[in-house]
Amino acid sequence: MDDLRCEQFFREPQQPQQRRYEALRAFFLDRRPLPDIARQFGFAHGTLRNLVSQFRARYYAEQAPPFLFHLSLDDLPAPAPATPRHARKPRPSPTAVPSR
Repeated sequence: MDDLRCEQFFREPQQPQQRRYEALRAFFLDRRPLPDIARQFGFAHGTLRNLVSQFRARYYAEQAPPFLFHLSLDDLPAPAPATPRHARKPRPSPTAVPSR
């Protein structure tokens, strides 16, 4: 069976939501460079960079991505807890009286 047209559906998506999905998938799963993905799916490099950023923000805020509108948030896996890059030192209270 010749699935060329079926393959084309995934390689050259026509619907905007599917283009976004395929572009994000290429970035996160295939680890392809943003300029290559942007060129393939017809995005400006900055637009795709923004889509990646928005996807991350929505995911970590436990909001379903727009192309998963039929799923509830309970269907998504829980995001991994964020680890701080460095520990902050507590600042002294401005009203604290220095010890003598």
